Amino acid sequence: APSFQEASYNAQAVQGSLVGSTFIVSEVDNCEQATEPLLDEGAQLLGELHHGKDPLCLDCDHEERTPNPWNFDHVSGGTSGTCASIIASGGANFSVCDDHCGSLILSGNFCGVYALRPTSQRSSRGWHCRSIADTKNIFEIASGIVEEVPEHRPFFWYVEDLLPYEVDEELLRNINTCKEIFLSEGCSMQPLTVPIFRNAFTAWVSHWEPCKDYRPEHLTGIMALEAYEYYFLHHPEKGEKIQKMSLEIRSTLIDVLGSNGIIICPAYTSVAPKMEQTKIRPLDFILSAIFAAWNLPSINVPTGFSVTGLPMGVQLVGAPGTEQNLFAAAEILEQEFRGCVRAQPVSLKLPFNPRRTQKNHKA
Repeated sequence: APSFQEASYNAQAVQGSLVGSTFIVSEVDNCEQATEPLLDEGAQLLGELHHGKDPLCLDCDHEERTPNPWNFDHVSGGTSGTCASIIASGGANFSVCDDHCGSLILSGNFCGVYALRPTSQRSSRGWHCRSIADTKNIFEIASGIVEEVPEHRPFFWYVEDLLPYEVDEELLRNINTCKEIFLSEGCSMQPLTVPIFRNAFTAWVSHWEPCKDYRPEHLTGIMALEAYEYYFLHHPEKGEKIQKMSLEIRSTLIDVLGSNGIIICPAYTSVAPKMEQTKIRPLDFILSAIFAAWNLPSINVPTGFSVTGLPMGVQLVGAPGTEQNLFAAAEILEQEFRGCVRAQPVSLKLPFNPRRTQKNHKA
């Protein structure tokens, strides 16, 4: 409440393109570099959020995690889940947070909001937003880079080989729907032959280093720690080998993408899983985490809902410095899927369409 009252008072005396906008920030990302450009444009910081200590833990069955705003039995997605939950629920216009092991994209995907991880040289932080216009505007303010409309339509690369990960059929159909939309807009498309996911976990480990005294109690962290110790403590020559392998894949991928290429793929193997399901699928976070490790700009775009009522989305990935292509592609999907919908948890039994309820009440 004190933060909100202070923001309300400050909002009466500022000017800028973000006047009337509010945002939140995780405690580890609340620094001048991340927030000052936004505050200078009139955005008001409502508060600082608690940040989970373990970025590899998706489970929300403890005080360090916030459940999914659409269904409290499901996870909201890693250390950025609290930010995504609040944005999806209408608590603020946008959030500022880093992409810890892919959690920015993953939490946006699980909660049904836009999530942008920019090229790190352009901005050290990313954002959750509720429209692509807001996402683009905040990116330009935070980075100081005004993106122009691309001269050519993005060229899309879709991933046919997702092995060893098993993606739910509903999400695969969702990807195919997005592909059809892009084709109908005159975009070109081709299957990607670069083997991204077959060695994704090993490649990710080559970029990850556990914090001091890291002793996880969940399977994802245990497997990551064991792999790290094997490659970099017990067999450092193998560690050098996998680092080289990872960088070669990244370099090949950037060459393939060029100046207007975009990868379209899922950010996870399912919609937001239940808490106990994260133990069954400990490595599925890699579908978004590997692109974060390679420092490739990525955006999650909401694309409607699953049969269970949970948000669906697609992950779009480009080469460094090509955010303008991601914005152009996201705008196409936003026109088709109409973007974000404010979260209404099933456990609270709120109506999906408030206007319909108002009409019924008047009748």
